Amino acid sequence: MKEAARILVLEDDMNMLETLCGVLRFHNYDPRAADNADTAIELAKIIPFQLIVSDIRIGGPQDGLAVMQKIKKFQPKAKIVMLTGYADEDAARRAVEILVDDYVHKPIKLPVLMEVVERVLHPPQRQFSPLAGLRSLLAGPMKLMEQAKAQKVQRMLGLLEIEKQKVLQAFFVSLRARGLSKSASLELWDQLENLEAGWLQLPGTPTEEALQQMGVAYRKVYERMAHYQKTGNVASLPPRDGKAVSRNGFQTMVDFVQAGRVAQEELLLLLEARLKPDKAAALPPALQDVFRQLSP
Repeated sequence: MKEAARILVLEDDMNMLETLCGVLRFHNYDPRAADNADTAIELAKIIPFQLIVSDIRIGGPQDGLAVMQKIKKFQPKAKIVMLTGYADEDAARRAVEILVDDYVHKPIKLPVLMEVVERVLHPPQRQFSPLAGLRSLLAGPMKLMEQAKAQKVQRMLGLLEIEKQKVLQAFFVSLRARGLSKSASLELWDQLENLEAGWLQLPGTPTEEALQQMGVAYRKVYERMAHYQKTGNVASLPPRDGKAVSRNGFQTMVDFVQAGRVAQEELLLLLEARLKPDKAAALPPALQDVFRQLSP
């Protein structure tokens, strides 16, 4: 029998804490309750948690995000879902900085929260096509120098994939936390589409220089996102061309993300379908509708 996922719940409202732990237990998870920061940190020091669900506003000198930042130092692989009943731009920025996995606004609908928990704990595994060419190359006879170079490129691809996922996660959480303006969100999406086009143009055995350039480009998008969150989130957008996403369609997608109807992984599916429209037919019906609205 598979061991139940251990979930730390940090909430200083005892009724809410009992409710959250109860619904998690009902769905066959193993929740551990903490009603203050110190208890949460001590539990995390002795128990490995797969997921932490934490309110942002808790009693005491530090809030839930500060506690998560501390716990991340000794449980870096733990997934994090933040709960909040307040619109706080600084909290949204800090949530992105510590790379939380989702951000849920109160009042909480328990079935929606359970969907979030399931999605965060069990995201779909994805593999990107540029690795396939390298695997074929490494399988054949090669000189040691060539093999070492190919293996270095493979490692760089893995690091680039991590960088890409970091940016997509930050963008998703920023939308969920309502931490970006409409104009800033749209500009960042345009940049993500450009970077996705760069992914698709990578050959099976890309050069080190090409991968370094893409890594720099992803970091610039992340830095741009942080800039918008700190300085008012206003972007100056050029006129839309015929290939760019429609403003209205993009706002529909954002509304769906904020309502929990489009997940982080589904954002990536929409991004891929925008660059390769033949993939649109494989999207779930609800996503197909969003995709049609994205296209001018």
